Amino acid sequence: MNPLNSIIGFSQYLYSAFSELISEEKLAALEDLKPSGEECFSDDEDEDGEDISPSVFSEKRVVRYLKVLQIILSSSSMMQLLNSAILNITLIRQSKFNPRFERVFDPLKPLVELVKLFKANIEQKNLNVIISESVQGDLWAIEKLRDYGIALDVSIFKQILYNIILNACKFSRDSGSILISLSALKEHASGQSVTLLVEIEDNGVGMSQNQVSNLFKLFEKIKNHFSFAKEKGQINFTNGQ
Repeated sequence: MNPLNSIIGFSQYLYSAFSELISEEKLAALEDLKPSGEECFSDDEDEDGEDISPSVFSEKRVVRYLKVLQIILSSSSMMQLLNSAILNITLIRQSKFNPRFERVFDPLKPLVELVKLFKANIEQKNLNVIISESVQGDLWAIEKLRDYGIALDVSIFKQILYNIILNACKFSRDSGSILISLSALKEHASGQSVTLLVEIEDNGVGMSQNQVSNLFKLFEKIKNHFSFAKEKGQINFTNGQ
């Protein structure tokens, strides 16, 4: 078994177990908080200064453990996406890559799951991320998506969007907005297929046409005039192409 999968699986098990020890209101509030490493690993004292025994699972201690597990799960999921991307680029170069399609009826679900991984990036720059509440587009295509779903490799779908959303967070100005929408379109060539269009819009400085031409080159460096930083071309962009 992949060690990273073991970490994720065990962390999910612990998160589920500890979640049962606090109220639903506290758990819901916890999901909206930004996990802070400093807060999670501070001294084990309650508000009155009384030591908390490791054998006593007070509500405060449970919340702290859940925050730690949130950090582990988020970091592990990001590492898992990166590992998969590295493996896929190797398979693509060897002409051995085979996508694992599955029937997906709600493509917004994996997108929302992915955006949650960027909670720290979003809150650090006070960004307003708006995700469309439903799939837009052609009525015929929307009905087909609802009735029959769409063939999608969810892992690749997340890998491709990971870098796009990461760059949107990284290069957006503070207190800016990121708009994410999904549209189902009728494939005009056959007239019977549905194409899923994902649009991500931010208020960053953008790229010149020359920079865009280098976007899909593996490890190509692109200078951004807004941040004065050099960013490496991303593996997932290459895989996406």
